[in-house]
Amino acid sequence: MPYFTTGADGLRTTRDGKAAHSAPALILLGDSFVQGYYLYDHETIAARLGERTGLHTLSAGVGGFSTDQQFILLQQLLAAHDPSWVVLIFFANDLLYLQSEKAWEMDKPLFEVVDGLIDFSTVHFPPETRRDSIGSPLDSLEVINCCTYDLLYSLRDKIGRSYAALPSVGAVLNELRLQIGRTKENAYHHQIRNPVYYTQPELYGPEWSLFFQFLVHMKVQGDRDRYRLLILYLPEIAQVIRPDKDHFAPQRYFIDRCGRLQIDCIDPHRAFIERQQQVDLFFMDDGHLSPAGADLVAEILQGHIAAR
Repeated sequence: MPYFTTGADGLRTTRDGKAAHSAPALILLGDSFVQGYYLYDHETIAARLGERTGLHTLSAGVGGFSTDQQFILLQQLLAAHDPSWVVLIFFANDLLYLQSEKAWEMDKPLFEVVDGLIDFSTVHFPPETRRDSIGSPLDSLEVINCCTYDLLYSLRDKIGRSYAALPSVGAVLNELRLQIGRTKENAYHHQIRNPVYYTQPELYGPEWSLFFQFLVHMKVQGDRDRYRLLILYLPEIAQVIRPDKDHFAPQRYFIDRCGRLQIDCIDPHRAFIERQQQVDLFFMDDGHLSPAGADLVAEILQGHIAAR
């Protein structure tokens, strides 16, 4: 049985018992943690959340995506679906590429930023991206009605070109060794690799500002189109397994900014520290969520949604 399957739309399968064509009540956005690296389809956050809430949940996590790409994907999904909830799982590295045309050595869209403010009407797409469904650039007032570029087509095309460029099985093995080596360099993800971020997150003000501009825009959309927006800040393995050290200044900064902007946000790090004493919430040689970690996130989200 394959551990990872996708639907015709290219998104991760949740197998929540609902018909594949039925309308999702909840869209779950994020990166590889939401997509569910190393998890079977029934173990992902989306699958567990669907089971816990009884809501048909669309898993829209894509490995390597930053918040700007998640925002663009949301526009594509909102053009086809009318959810009651949009939940975004935020991870610290989502801030890294908001002003970059590349992420993880792959081309990505880039929003125009003028004097620190995002121009939602102007997006620079990679030159090879298919644009036949776009028409004019995203409109900041009617962004939900504008067709975005075929994100999954672009991703599939890049993957195909990447593997087509590999001339032999030996080259594939060499590429795998390279990727494994990069993982091992992270010392099992148990180290705080950028202490400044974890003690003085305000020094990353420009990156945070762009992040929260995307959230505000999503919230405005939700108010207009009747979906509830919820953001959860997923802690890192190094934060959770070293609770004796206070590395949670970014979480405090995040919650403070959410409060000021009246955005519904969750910081679950205390629940993670407590549960980690009972069961490993991460794969210890990688840093992604274990089945228990994904289920804890679903449990926290379910409790928050039920309270609303």
